[in-house]
Amino acid sequence: MDFFTLLKFLTQFAMPPASMAVGLLLGGVLLMVGLRRFGKLVVVLAIAETLVMSFPPVADALLEPLQDKARAAALGRSADWRAWSEDESCPQRDAAVDAEVAVAITAYCSLEPRR
Repeated sequence: MDFFTLLKFLTQFAMPPASMAVGLLLGGVLLMVGLRRFGKLVVVLAIAETLVMSFPPVADALLEPLQDKARAAALGRSADWRAWSEDESCPQRDAAVDAEVAVAITAYCSLEPRR
C-alpha cells in the first residue's frame, strides 16, 4: 500500500462525521477516567472541528491534494504527479473591482431592417 493511499484511508477518521464519533468516544473515555476538563475540551473540539470541516470549501481545499495523490498512486503514476503551481501570470488576479469601460451601443429600435 502506498503512503498516500494510507493517508487517504486515515483521513476518513479525521473528517466528519467519523471525527466527531472518534472525538466523542475519546472525550467520553477521558471523562470516565477522571480527566473531566480534558474530556470536555476534546468533546467541544470534536464538535467544533465537525462544524468547520463540514463547510464544502474547507473540506475540498484540504482533501483535494490528497485525493489527487491517491488517484495517481492507484494508477501507478505517483512519480508523474506534480502539485499545482501557477505556471502563467494573471495580472487581474488581485483586482478587487472590475474596470468598466463605456461602450457605444445602438438601441434596438433604431436599427434599420435589411432590404
